[in-house]
Amino acid sequence: PPPPLWVTDAEYVAPVQLLSWEGVGGQVARWQPRSLSVWRGRVYLSKEKGQTEALETRSYWRGWRLMELSPGQVGGADNVVALVPEGVRREVVSECPEALVLRLEDSREVAALRRGLNRSAALVESIAGLLKEEDDESADSATTSTSAIEASSGGGGDGKSASETAVGSGSGDGLGITKDLLDELLAHRDLFELTG
Repeated sequence: PPPPLWVTDAEYVAPVQLLSWEGVGGQVARWQPRSLSVWRGRVYLSKEKGQTEALETRSYWRGWRLMELSPGQVGGADNVVALVPEGVRREVVSECPEALVLRLEDSREVAALRRGLNRSAALVESIAGLLKEEDDESADSATTSTSAIEASSGGGGDGKSASETAVGSGSGDGLGITKDLLDELLAHRDLFELTG
């Protein structure tokens, strides 16, 4: 079978180390080498670049933030970031089961990851905006259509420090999209690559 699109069409790929908790009761912290791929508002972690099986995946484009962690928070390691749900306190990030705590090679890689996550989230949000506009237009013309757009609570807290970035916290009203709908929509739209 052909490789999945998150492998062949990834919007961002980088080698990272993932913090994992092992041992009895998850008491031993270890850094595991992984390949990180970003595609359509999701992060995929595989054992190595080009591998077609994701060991972990997270949909992050709504209600998540990227937080830089100080060396004191992660056993002295530099260039560590965490992709965490909104509302997780900084003190417990490294132990949060939903968080992806990632160590990168240097500060340039941290900045590149931040850009890659934001670009992918912006793409998904723009598609969600297009769907909302189409849905509004069809409601105005009194036509009934079924869609896979689901309302969810939007994120976007205030008072973030310079080391925190809300990922996918645009001015939308918290739309979510299922994978099938997004695949179909992207197959029929002209998309432009963001450069910066």
